[in-house]
Amino acid sequence: MVTFVVLAAALIVASVGVVVIPLVKRVPTRLAPAPWAALIAAGVLMIGSAVLYAILSNWPWTAASPADTPQTMVARLARKLERDPQDLNGWLMLGRSYVTLQQYPAALRAFQRADRLAGGRNADALIAAGVLMIGSAALYALLSNWPWTAASPADTPQTMVARLARKLERDPQDLNGWLMLGRSYVALQQYPPALRAFQRADRLAGGRNADALIGQAEALTLSDETELDGRAGRLVEQALALDPDSGQALFFGATAAARRGELPLARERFSKLLAMNPPDNIRPLLEQQIAAIDEKLKGGSAAGAAAPASAPVAAPSRSATAAVRVQVVLSPALSKPAPAAAPLFVFVRDPQRPGPPLAVKRLESHFPQTVELTSSDSMIPGRAFATGQKVQVVARIARSGNPVAASGDPFGEVAYLVGRDGLVNIVIDRVTP
Repeated sequence: MVTFVVLAAALIVASVGVVVIPLVKRVPTRLAPAPWAALIAAGVLMIGSAVLYAILSNWPWTAASPADTPQTMVARLARKLERDPQDLNGWLMLGRSYVTLQQYPAALRAFQRADRLAGGRNADALIAAGVLMIGSAALYALLSNWPWTAASPADTPQTMVARLARKLERDPQDLNGWLMLGRSYVALQQYPPALRAFQRADRLAGGRNADALIGQAEALTLSDETELDGRAGRLVEQALALDPDSGQALFFGATAAARRGELPLARERFSKLLAMNPPDNIRPLLEQQIAAIDEKLKGGSAAGAAAPASAPVAAPSRSATAAVRVQVVLSPALSKPAPAAAPLFVFVRDPQRPGPPLAVKRLESHFPQTVELTSSDSMIPGRAFATGQKVQVVARIARSGNPVAASGDPFGEVAYLVGRDGLVNIVIDRVTP
């Protein structure tokens, strides 16, 4: 790429020189460049980059046929890379082409291939790593009309999101930008700023954008699941009124209905989501929720059916369900124990992936107590844990009542291998700085 830029610059200098140098030297008229010299220079400028690429590339150069489409040209590029899989720039070009076609999974695979070839030392590959971690913000930067500058090797997801926020300060009317900023903050588990970004998008849309409404509901729910019983639940219903086929709104709407004891409505929404052909890793979770609701509707007591649940109910056969079991103990060495009224949150996280927790429970703060978490405690489709997975379990006493960590919150954590480890002690012996 550096060679390409240098040679392109040399061509520009040379083409300008064809016209300028003779004029400066004031050569005799008979030696002055002919009028067509300027045309030659213009031609060099127009086709220089294409010729350079043909020279520098080791691919066979063929002109596109009139019947070619962007899809067929990208497919041809992919086939050429099969024959020359070590072409770093080719993989980067393929990734950008897939982004243009909005084929994001294929784009991510191409960027991953480029990242491996570059060994983490290529700026474009580092940008692609940012796409993998916080896809919404990075993809927005790629697809928007903002000037693009390469990320420095020191970039982190946090700095990339901060850059997106600064760009929105200069263009505050960009509805899609605010939506993607909100999603990026959710991925970083920064729920208060995520809520503010979604609220900004909602105001720009005049309350008529389902994504802005469901984004607010998600940020509220991830901060405090009881919000589904109030404000977040109302936002979900508004989103469903605007977009009845929104998968995210259907999931949160089904969960909220289950919490209210409206099991037939919860089943209807889970079933509709299942009929929309969800990914393979989400389908079992939906089937599990539907089966659990059916079991309650058939044999559960009326009181049990009407009582709000702290989360969607578990499948009837828990023995076949991946589970995390911990005994939470409070260390007597803590100098400032939390108030008795402060809730205890137990989270299961994937240490390899940022984002919302895989499972969470809100409990009363009494110790010691045994806690079991399963996929029924997952709040987001596709974020459940599985047997054989290495996870991190965090127990935190929330002094403010908010599950988002705050300074002074006592906590403890432990590594856990699902399906192998049984009951494991987790000691709350530290304080959030």
